[in-house]
Amino acid sequence: MRLTPRLTLTLVMYAAVLLAVVALLAYNSGQASLRSATISELLSTAIEKQGALDAWVQEKRQDITLLAADPATVAMAEALAQRPAGSPERQSA
Repeated sequence: MRLTPRLTLTLVMYAAVLLAVVALLAYNSGQASLRSATISELLSTAIEKQGALDAWVQEKRQDITLLAADPATVAMAEALAQRPAGSPERQSA
């Protein structure tokens, strides 16, 4: 067998193996980058949602505090509490 085709075949095989290794490394690197970006995005969204939920809860607490301090609300609650248990006013409340 001649040396030139054999040498060419050997170099082509080395190049193919090298190309496969580089492709595998690039694929793994890309996969890790995508995973990292996805986790970062999800974490950012979770923090944003947590902040919005905390603000909503705080707003509702303030609403309840204002209603509890309102003299009209307190008077109506006292009047309702003084009604008998079977009364229609208490049942509809």
